[in-house]
This record gives sequence, C-alpha cells and structure tokens, in this order.
Amino acid sequence: MESYIELIEKEEINPALAIFKFKFNNPINFKPGQYITIISNIDSNRILRPYSISSAPYQLPEIEFFIRKVKNGEKPGIFTSKLFEAKEGTRYEILKVSGLFLLDENDKRKKIFVSSGTGLGPYISMIRQEIKDRGKCNCIIIHGVSHDYDLGYEKELNRYEKEGKIIKYIPTVSRKEENPEWKGEFGRAETLMEDRINKILNEKITKENYVIYACGHPGMIENIVKIFKLKGFIENKDIKFEKYWSQPKKITEQRIQIK
Repeated sequence: MESYIELIEKEEINPALAIFKFKFNNPINFKPGQYITIISNIDSNRILRPYSISSAPYQLPEIEFFIRKVKNGEKPGIFTSKLFEAKEGTRYEILKVSGLFLLDENDKRKKIFVSSGTGLGPYISMIRQEIKDRGKCNCIIIHGVSHDYDLGYEKELNRYEKEGKIIKYIPTVSRKEENPEWKGEFGRAETLMEDRINKILNEKITKENYVIYACGHPGMIENIVKIFKLKGFIENKDIKFEKYWSQPKKITEQRIQIK
C-alpha cells in the first residue's frame, strides 16, 4: 500500500511559522530526532522536501512538523509556500524516513539541547518520548529566536519544567530592541552557552556531567562546537549536532521533472 500523510491541522504561531499536524494512512516507524521526506507534484515537478519530526513515535498514526515559511526576507521554497496554503485533507506521498541525530540511551549524563528557530522540533520529539517512557527527560532546553513571537512549543515546555519533567527551559531572544515586552534572556543561543549558562544553572558545564546537542542554523552549531571544544568536549561524543542546511549553498528542495 502506498504510504501518505494527510493534513489534519495547522497551528499558526505567527504568519510565517506554524505547527503542522498530519495523519498517516499507513504509519512508518521512526526514532525521535529523525526527519521524513515528503513529495508533492507542483507545476509538472515532483518536489521532495525533508522535514524534521517534532511529534513522538507513540503519537502515531499522527505526526507533526514545526515549519518556518520565510526568514529575514528570504524567498520561501515552493514546497513550503504551498504547504502554508494547503487545506485540511491535502495528501502528500512519503519517500523515506532518515537521520542519525538520535539520543544515546546509554549516555546517562544530563543533556543540554541547544536550538535555533525550528531546530527545536527534534527535541520536542525526544522529550515527549522520554517522558512517555521514563516519566521525565533529564535535559535543559535552550531555544534561540529573533522575536518572542517565534517561540513555538513555549507553553508545553514551560509546563514540563513546572511539572519537573525537564530540568529547565531557557528561551532567549536575540533582537532586544524589537522585543520591548520580553522579560527573559536576551542574545543568541550560543552566546548564552558561552557567557551565562554556568550562572543560570548554578553549575559548571563539563563533559563529565553534560552532553551537548545542537540543532538548527549552521552558524550557531559551528559556534557551539568551537566553544565546547575549547572546554575539552569531543565532537560527536560530547557534542552532537544536526545542521538544517549547508553553507554556503542551501539545499532544501529537490525537483524531479514529471515525464
């Protein structure tokens, strides 16, 4: 049977950012942290687009994506533009599930999940599944955004912290002058990790007690890796990451001509 997902709900965070909820006709297994490539026929092209999964495996047959349409004046991809216009009931063919950005279940250290923008998505999947399986996730969440209205999943993460299901949720906003009402942390995620994290947690971050995960903008990830390698952390062992695109060329969509 051909596998596809059908749009059942779009939860708008702001006009360019939303949580999309789909339902599988024939669920495909995945692990928290992985992404799924979906296909749509647009203007005589089969457009392939990977999206990280933000729902947990236990939530199948429903699946969820945290998606931004545009950022900083960039032109949105044709797939994502069409997705934001899609009506409930729209179907998309499934190509594959992939990805190696996974939790190491044998690593008992506390985890710091650092993200920028929609890079938060894989962590939501990990956290939900950990809470389902173990009652809590032994992690700190750092989410860096430009504006406070970009903070998707804020209520959910605040609730987890209040209930003791995660150690701490730390959102941080980079554009101070454009967010006069914001009362939380200011600055980029990597700046917070370099300058203030020890004070916030009242504990020194070492590779003996913490493992760092980073997901999102490649510049943020490169900075995180540099910061913690100087502290003795080892890449791919103590620092694990998932870049959302490659520099200098960004490849987010693949087009195949329909013949």
